[in-house]
Amino acid sequence: MPTLPSIYLIHASDVPQHLGKLTEILQTLKAEQRVTSFVILRPDDPLTRVQDNDLVLIMLTQAIEPDKAALENELKLMRENLWELKIAEIIVDQIPYDNEFITFPSDLKYIRGRDDMDAVWKDIEESLKDMFPVIARDHWKKYLKYVVLALVIIVMALLVWWFTRLGEVKATFTANPMECGEPCEVHFDNKSENAGTYLWDFGDGTTEENESPTHIFEAAGDYLVRLIASSDNRRDTVALTIRINPPPPIANFSYTNVGCMAPCTVVFNNTSKNADTFEWYFGDGEESNERNPSHLYQEPGDYTVSLVAKRGELDSVKTYTLKIIEKSQEPAAFTVSGVVLNVSSNNYSGNCPYTIDFKATITVNGAGTVKYVCLRKDGTTTPVETIQFSEAGSKTIDTPPWTYGGTGNVYKDLWQELRIIDPLEKRSNRAYFNLICKIPCVVVARANTKVYEDPENIHTKSEIINLGVRGTLGDGGTFEVIEKKTRASAPFFKIKDQKTGLEGWVHNVFNDLASVDNGCFEN
Repeated sequence: MPTLPSIYLIHASDVPQHLGKLTEILQTLKAEQRVTSFVILRPDDPLTRVQDNDLVLIMLTQAIEPDKAALENELKLMRENLWELKIAEIIVDQIPYDNEFITFPSDLKYIRGRDDMDAVWKDIEESLKDMFPVIARDHWKKYLKYVVLALVIIVMALLVWWFTRLGEVKATFTANPMECGEPCEVHFDNKSENAGTYLWDFGDGTTEENESPTHIFEAAGDYLVRLIASSDNRRDTVALTIRINPPPPIANFSYTNVGCMAPCTVVFNNTSKNADTFEWYFGDGEESNERNPSHLYQEPGDYTVSLVAKRGELDSVKTYTLKIIEKSQEPAAFTVSGVVLNVSSNNYSGNCPYTIDFKATITVNGAGTVKYVCLRKDGTTTPVETIQFSEAGSKTIDTPPWTYGGTGNVYKDLWQELRIIDPLEKRSNRAYFNLICKIPCVVVARANTKVYEDPENIHTKSEIINLGVRGTLGDGGTFEVIEKKTRASAPFFKIKDQKTGLEGWVHNVFNDLASVDNGCFEN
């Protein structure tokens, strides 16, 4: 039978789910003997194996964009000699396509972001099958010599390629995850070849020289992470984009003048997080886009008030039902009409265990006593506490603080909520936060270590300060580093005895210290 063509897939994909879907389609084409093989290449791999009537298939993603122009020019030159060569591009991201090539999908819309990606991949599969129909198996012996010749050419090309690349430094790595919410811990797996030293630039102003580091991205954004792999006078560079998404908006609000008689003006207090635009629906047909609006209710009744907090394409909705009463009605029974819990920050960083503070705003419709507890993600419940109201209104209180951390480094999506248990059960929003624990620095003192009162006068004053429970620091021991200074290009460390609380300065230029964790201080 005629020689079956091959498909060469070129990608630098940061969307593994799309690469996996396309690989399944190519495996199907090969299993149905529509093509003889498919080969997955990187943008900088040589295209010497490509033959006439083959297909070069390019996945257009943000990661391939730096190599796109050079790759397309190389393919156009190849097609001048290989007239039957097919070239197609699959638009995964919003990257301009070349009108000289076949383009998938046919509607020229990018795949990422579609609601029904299975349908578009099905259309691409059918188009590829139309391009490579099943060939009848009769007379296959007639074409066997061409198959053998093609295999010999491919093997020779591979040998040439292998010998030319032998010993070259090739930088490459993978990241897990490639997209996550802030703050995010990303592990980088170094797969470079023929290299001995590595320099990482994480795109956030920090660098590192470990082989396969783990890095925490604190803020949202797209970070271009670069790896420079080196060996002697040879080096290679590769880059990958890591996307850190901002936290989603969280809608929440409280309101004053609860249970008032019509006509009645209600003031709304917007306590939403991570949002920049707001839509209010007051339940009587009226709307507002103010951050903290007030609204006049003319008639008595129950009104469902909704707040939609938005940032970009993300939104969050919070709804409360408030009652406006008639003048002739008796005052309503004492009840809690609103409860909002706020955390002082969404992201904390420091030495652990770390104490987190919360504030709660409780709104009631009259005089009475409110009992409440706090519920936490780790399953604990605080003791019952009370707050007294002499009249209708709102009060902001400090809830019991929460001390957390100490056994790990990164804690994500922790939360606490306030639960009203009397007069009627009612729960607040969940106040979410993240915690990153810092590991304290320590030093190990040698015997006869000198401890100075002040590094500024280190060369004129040598008084030894007694530290440690056994007499002086000269007896040896481990101490926490609490400060660092540099004098005459030499480091001095202020240390603290954890048992006695005494402090002093040591100088490691004269081998005062057996070890110093300098990584905890910037030079």
